[in-house]
Amino acid sequence: MKQNGYYDPDPMNAYCILCSECGAECYEYGEMYTWTRRSHGGWEDALICPECLEALFLEIPLSEKAELIGSKKIIVGEAAEQGSLS
Repeated sequence: MKQNGYYDPDPMNAYCILCSECGAECYEYGEMYTWTRRSHGGWEDALICPECLEALFLEIPLSEKAELIGSKKIIVGEAAEQGSLS
């Protein structure tokens, strides 16, 4: 994992960890999220703050968000013809 904190490179022991996206400081007991992103050398794991996770989630197309929560797209008219709505 990319070292993005200071004092201690191990996130479990760090006093403060910096968000890999915006550089915001996250202190002990604060929330951060793992994120795998594409870099020059391939893929890398990083830690990001809740605000950056929200921003990244907003970039996901609606069809992919629906898939994440188990929803399926239904086209009105087609669904009724196929009998998929009960």
